[in-house]
Amino acid sequence: MELELSPHNARILDSLLKTETIIIKISENIIIQELSDSKSLLIQITLFPLFFTEYLQNDLNFSFSFSTPKFFKKGMKSLRIVITDLIISLSWKFNTYNYYKEIYISSTELYSLDFNEIKSINLDLVLLFEIIKYLKSDVIVLKFLENYFIISGENKSEKAVVYMENNFNEILKFPQKNIKTILELMTDTDECMLSIDALKKTACFISKFPEYLLSIFTALL
Repeated sequence: MELELSPHNARILDSLLKTETIIIKISENIIIQELSDSKSLLIQITLFPLFFTEYLQNDLNFSFSFSTPKFFKKGMKSLRIVITDLIISLSWKFNTYNYYKEIYISSTELYSLDFNEIKSINLDLVLLFEIIKYLKSDVIVLKFLENYFIISGENKSEKAVVYMENNFNEILKFPQKNIKTILELMTDTDECMLSIDALKKTACFISKFPEYLLSIFTALL
């Protein structure tokens, strides 16, 4: 795929790629399939970089799959999926440049989801992996409808467990924060020690995240 980018946008894009920053939006159906051994499930999700959509005329889609531990049994009316280890491999091409990135995530419980019926699920979840070298931790950005918040700091994966039904209304009540506060949260590791309870007071709530994203990264570069 060859894409025409303006010199200004190309420089911004190249700078972001050099910082090893990847933005992934999960917006397609999650396809759940029982494997033949009935010991695991195969889940396939279509991904695309959220930031790049501003510059792309055509869709740029990726996909990956992973298997969960044995949570599935025939006839089961409910299922709990816990993702503990995940590898995302991405490759794409802009003009004559080829890019490849592999992200490995390991935690006791990166993301959990409970649902009542085993079928395709619609999610709108944004994961932002910020791996700038001087940061001691990366950042996870979760999106619920049009509302965003950021989880950062040590053990952030454990803190990012989202109880979509029980905590959904509480998540929408997170206070709004401006760009300065977001940058302070992302760069000051002492302030990044957050818990689910602390998020109610300190989490970043953004209503128009895509518009703010470029300003945030420009300030970090």
